[in-house]
Amino acid sequence: MRLCFLQGLANDSLVQEARRRLRQISMDEALDTNYLEEAIEDDPYSMFPQLDFSERPDVVVAALTEGRFAILCDGTSNALIAPVSFWAFFQAADDYYQRYQI
Repeated sequence: MRLCFLQGLANDSLVQEARRRLRQISMDEALDTNYLEEAIEDDPYSMFPQLDFSERPDVVVAALTEGRFAILCDGTSNALIAPVSFWAFFQAADDYYQRYQI
């Protein structure tokens, strides 16, 4: 697994917390990002997702340029993206390419 972020854009304390949580994972094999998500989320019983995910490289790069970080896992095309807000789940990939009137 890899933790991806842009130095100077991502919040250093959030990146350090992500590193700490990823180091604490004690499983033999993470076959998918869902395994990682369950291991590092704050509240497993929350009805709201605490991490976003995407299979699209352009969405992940856009998140990185917005100061967020991504977690990549070997063998899967999904990337976990954090931190997220409630409003981030209403954003579509096309929002980066289309004008706001649409």
